[in-house]
Amino acid sequence: PKEERSGLVSSAPKKSSAPSKWAQKKAVVKPPSITLARGQHLIEHHVEGDVRVPEGATIKQSAYIFNCGQAIVRCPEKLKAVVIDSCKKTRVLVDSVVSTVEIVNSQSVQLFITGIVSSVAVDKTNGCQIHASRACVEDLELITSSISEVNLSVPGDTDDDDPIEMPVPEQFKTVIVGRGKSSSLKTENVKHG
Repeated sequence: PKEERSGLVSSAPKKSSAPSKWAQKKAVVKPPSITLARGQHLIEHHVEGDVRVPEGATIKQSAYIFNCGQAIVRCPEKLKAVVIDSCKKTRVLVDSVVSTVEIVNSQSVQLFITGIVSSVAVDKTNGCQIHASRACVEDLELITSSISEVNLSVPGDTDDDDPIEMPVPEQFKTVIVGRGKSSSLKTENVKHG
């Protein structure tokens, strides 16, 4: 009937619906902790302050820095490896690392190397500043994947010179070279300006 299609909108209040299963969950704040488990120093959930890998750490141990905020994490001993995972605005100071310093799933982190580190791997990270010491510049390898805003700072020619900051390439151009079975790919940095 025509009365049902009158176009009038009811002013009755609507029932509030239950939150959907897709609604955002509030982040659970976990207490900061430093533990040693199976040769790995776990440094977790430090939102601020100055944190240190416990004294007596050995070359056979590693450090796993997870979900830290605006904290300074110091690793003054020589360690086997250091992993920085899911950190935001965290500064990490390492002396020497035998294997690799890995930075993954992080934002706006800074890594200060005071000794010798031969390899730094940066993956799925937005905003990372790496300050290399004079001792490790010649042998330092930087491996990157899915990054943006990553810079490497190296010492100047003398101790009195300012450090030199260099951006790590984010964009690449790949072209096919040759034809048929002799085809190969050639990749180079995209240069702007």
